Amino acid sequence: MKKFLTLAAVLIIGFSANKAKAQATATLNVTLAAVQSITVAGPQATVTLPFTSAADYNAGVTLAQPDHITATSTGQFFIRVKADGPLTRVGGGTIPLNTISLTPTAGTVAIPTAPTFTPITQLSTTDQELVRSTGGCVGSKINVSYRASGGAPYLDKVAGTYTALITYTIAAL
Repeated sequence: MKKFLTLAAVLIIGFSANKAKAQATATLNVTLAAVQSITVAGPQATVTLPFTSAADYNAGVTLAQPDHITATSTGQFFIRVKADGPLTRVGGGTIPLNTISLTPTAGTVAIPTAPTFTPITQLSTTDQELVRSTGGCVGSKINVSYRASGGAPYLDKVAGTYTALITYTIAAL
């Protein structure tokens, strides 16, 4: 019995003794950069507003482009739009930009903070604010509806395609 008690005491002391430990530390850094990116959906990089009937020339033509713009910003931002000049036909002839309007709305991936969407009633060569957000977003989609007014500015023109380059810009507020 004495041997048993001695053995038990040795085992208890052996298991309860502090075991040697070693530790090391590492520093983890996460570095954030301010990022803004904007893309126009590939298949929608060319928007065509066809005038094919008297009704089109009278009332104008509208074309909705769902999820037209994809935006990412790590903080507050705005999106502006402008054109490079009037709609111009190769070989001559122009249509004034002020006959084109753009209407933005939320796409299928919403901007998390409540953004302000501002319709552009007359496109111009000067930057105009289309969207403003008080928070960041990742991969948010924006629908854009394009409208050509029709009427007198579209009459007495040579048939053909009139083109302007539209530039969307995203920047931090």
